[in-house]
Parts: sequence; C-alpha cells; structure tokens
Amino acid sequence: MSFRNRLTLFFVVIVIVPMLAVAVILYLLIADSVNNRTSSSLGASQSAAIGLYQADENGPRTRAAVQRIVGDPVLIPALVQRDRRLAQRQAQFLVMQDHIVRLAVFKNGKAVIDAGDPNAVAPNRRPIETPTHRFLGTLELSLRTPGAYARNASRVTGVDLAVTSGSTILAASDKSGQPAGGARLAQALTGRAGELVQGRDVTIDGSPYRVAAFGPLSFDDRPVQVELLLQSDVGATIDQSRLLVGTVLGGFLALALAFALLVSRSLQRRLVSFLEAARRFGAGEFGTRVPVVGRDEFAALGDEFNSMASQL
Repeated sequence: MSFRNRLTLFFVVIVIVPMLAVAVILYLLIADSVNNRTSSSLGASQSAAIGLYQADENGPRTRAAVQRIVGDPVLIPALVQRDRRLAQRQAQFLVMQDHIVRLAVFKNGKAVIDAGDPNAVAPNRRPIETPTHRFLGTLELSLRTPGAYARNASRVTGVDLAVTSGSTILAASDKSGQPAGGARLAQALTGRAGELVQGRDVTIDGSPYRVAAFGPLSFDDRPVQVELLLQSDVGATIDQSRLLVGTVLGGFLALALAFALLVSRSLQRRLVSFLEAARRFGAGEFGTRVPVVGRDEFAALGDEFNSMASQL
C-alpha cells in the first residue's frame, strides 16, 4: 500500500468514521430532544387542565352550593317522602335561583331528580342521609358547562382544548378564547373524536397537533374526555435541526478534508524530494543535496542526509 493510500485510510478511520457516528447519534438525540420537549410542554398543560377540572369539582363556590342544597327545607323533605314531582320542581327552581348548571340525585344507578344542563361537567358529589342514616341518594352538583371549562382551561394552558363524550364534541376552544375560534375547532373535530388519543400526532385544518388527553368522571360516573391540542410540527422541527447539524458537520468535514489534502500533498512532496535525491545519490551524483525546510523530523532527516552525502 502506498504512502498516499495509507494517509487516506488513516484520514477515513480517524476523521470520517467518527464524524459519521457523531452525526447518527446527534440525529437520534435531536429526535428524542424535540419529542421530549414537546411532550414535556404538553404534559405541563395537561397537569394544569386536570388541576382546573378538580378545582371546579371541589371549589368553594361548588361546596357552598352543595351545602345549601343538602339543607334545603323543601327538596330534602320531598326526597324523604318520595315525592319526586315536588323534588323535581324544587330542583329546577334551585338551578335557576342559585345559577347551578346541573343538579341531580342518583340512587342505585338511576336519577331520582335531574335538573339543568345534561352536558355539565366537574360535579361535586355528596351522599344525602336523614338523621336516622337513611340513604336518600347521592347529590351531584356542577357549576361548570363544558364550554366554560374549555375556554378557561385553554386560556390558562395556552393550547387548544376539546371536551368530548364518546364521539360527540361537547365543547371546544382554541387558545385565543374567542367563540368563533372554538366553533371552528369543534367543526374541524366533528367525527374525529376517536383520533384524539394521548401522544398521537394529528393534522387539523392543515396544521399539525400533538394530543394529550385525560378522562375524568362526570355525572353518574359517566366518563368524559378532555383533549389538549398543542400545535407543534415535530417532524419539521426535527428536520430543521438535523439540517443545521448536517450543515455544521459537513462544514467541519470539508475543512478536515481540505486540511488533510494539504498535509498529504506537503508530505508527499517532501518524500518525493528525498526519494529523487536518494536515486541521484545512488547513481553517483554525490553532490546531491535535499532542501531543508523547517525544524521538524523531515528537516532533521534532510540534515542527516546532507551530512552523510558530504562525508561520502
């Protein structure tokens, strides 16, 4: 193998192969980093949305309303006497008077009374018992509509948000909080509730989103689904980062290649000059001398060669 080929192999082994390995590792790390950053941001928004839902369930206004209901002088006696008509009328009156979104009492899986918006979310639950510990049912009361929760949670978390029940979109709100934006989002999600799965990337109206979801229980333990939609083109971000890394590594590789070629040619010229001098010297041209440049090992070799030629 020639000296030049050895230098080329040396350059490939110590420069190109490590840089290719670094490029592969960086490409994988970039994908993980972008995905983790997106998931972390969405996870923080999800935690905030869960906290808001729990605050609606157990907030002081909701607990105060529950306390008023369990002490109502008309509703509770009507439940004790099993006068469902009177209890239902009183429940409807309390809903309007106290600005309650929904008020219901469930017993054995059936609604004893039910007044207000059937789509209300985040109910506070409390068992109703007589002084003799007779169980009358479980009171469930909510002060929050799906739309109000969606707008509040979207405004706090800074992401688009939808509330669904099965395949039905109960409410939606984009991060602007404007009704028109929520209506457009709800229309775009119609028929696509099944696609809104935790961690999935979806495209809505041409824009890429990543989904986070959680499923709290609503009235009578019916599940609802809250989906957070973070607009984030993960694929494009990864491609841009990889392009930047590829450009930087390509620049370093080009610089290393140019430097290696320069060094290789310089060494080759020095060796060729020694080889030609040795051939002339072997042919009897004892006045042959090699040029000495610098103070490196080649210069020392040139000095020794010239010294040897002078002595001979």
